[in-house]
Amino acid sequence: LALAQAAGGHLTAAVTVLDSALRDAEFALGPRSVHTITVRAALASCLAELGRTGEAVAGLERALTDCPELLGPDH
Repeated sequence: LALAQAAGGHLTAAVTVLDSALRDAEFALGPRSVHTITVRAALASCLAELGRTGEAVAGLERALTDCPELLGPDH
């Protein structure tokens, strides 16, 4: 839903859905699940499109930090 909203230009609605999905994923799967990291990156991308660059950079940095821990340093 959120990705369709973002593609349709409804970025604020997408951020709302992704923020909720991120909280749910962190709770259910943990902060370093591949699914949680994917949601975090999607949320950061939408935030960047909205000009909320500080939040976007923080989210993307967190996703990048978590990827090697999950997938290994060579991924």
